[in-house]
Amino acid sequence: MSAWVNGKLDLKCSLDILKRALSNLMPQWADHIRTDPSGKLKMYRYHGAKGEATWERKDVTVNLLLPGSGNPNFPTPPDRSSDNDWGFAIGPDGKWNVYIADHHKNEALQLANQARAEVSRMKMLAMAKLKGYNVTKNEKTKGKTVIEMVVDEEQAKKFMELA
Repeated sequence: MSAWVNGKLDLKCSLDILKRALSNLMPQWADHIRTDPSGKLKMYRYHGAKGEATWERKDVTVNLLLPGSGNPNFPTPPDRSSDNDWGFAIGPDGKWNVYIADHHKNEALQLANQARAEVSRMKMLAMAKLKGYNVTKNEKTKGKTVIEMVVDEEQAKKFMELA
């Protein structure tokens, strides 16, 4: 039986932004992520020894559900190493709580860090576009995405308050 842990994602963003960030990080999961603004998605977990697998519903409901590789409600769940569902629920402070299987804590913590970084990247791009910058994205280099902002001379003068 898998133990469940609850952790803070330390991230404030909308449900749509979190879904988009997770989809950007793991495109193969995009079609499998389920959301419910009311927070009534039920989570399932693996219960029992291998070969005797049963699924039981967890008495936790979430706003965003990433189904485990064996969730009975999904005929083709994502190809993940976790049999258990992962869930994200918005807390009263506006930050996301994450519900994960204990033995996948490191994988989930890595995903949480990546999600925070991706949301920050998405915000930076949105701000750049609002300011009128042309944003180009170079190929990934050594695991990092390099973002180059190109500004024409007139925009640069306005930005530097020279015009």
